[in-house]
Amino acid sequence: MAMPIEYAKSRTAPGPSPHAVLVIERDATAAGMLRGHLEGLGLTVECTPDPDDGVALMRDGARQDLAVVGAHLRTAGGELLSRVIEERLGLPVVPWSAQCSLSEERGIEIAAECGLVVAPVNASALRTAIARAWRRHRHQVELDGEVERLRGRLEDRKIIERAKWSLVERLGISEPEAMRRLQKSARSSRRPLRVTAMSVLEASETMAPDELGVM
Repeated sequence: MAMPIEYAKSRTAPGPSPHAVLVIERDATAAGMLRGHLEGLGLTVECTPDPDDGVALMRDGARQDLAVVGAHLRTAGGELLSRVIEERLGLPVVPWSAQCSLSEERGIEIAAECGLVVAPVNASALRTAIARAWRRHRHQVELDGEVERLRGRLEDRKIIERAKWSLVERLGISEPEAMRRLQKSARSSRRPLRVTAMSVLEASETMAPDELGVM
């Protein structure tokens, strides 16, 4: 039975570098090798062989900053594991593969710079791939935060506009005068303009025009 996937809970802004890594890999030898390299980089490491358990750990726990996963792994529902963690949980992933072996050291580094770690794995390639994934994650979190701020401002503007036109209609005043009264009421009550606007909208449903408190 496929495990239901849920979006990750909101987390605080990521720090300058990750501290805890979850390795999701069915091959115990490969998982042990990855753990050794990652601990050598000073990271706290936890391992699980099960993709669905890995998703649950990344979704529900605040301990894991980043996942290193087998590039071929899929959830019980058939979804590519790296995509579920990165796109649906919004958390950084470093995929790795033992199937695509590159013998030249520079080839391994180039793959790491592209986000994929390939066999034979070394600490330098892991460091490069993790740094890349973390930079991209931090940038995405910053973009998401800016989108939320803009969305909040837009919602504020919609509420204020509704309150303004409610005053225009109910009090028979001009648009500039309605806005002036909203701003004056917000200043005198020391409340944000959005809160004042919401109060006007709520009051306009039950109170007479002279009772709206923005005269």
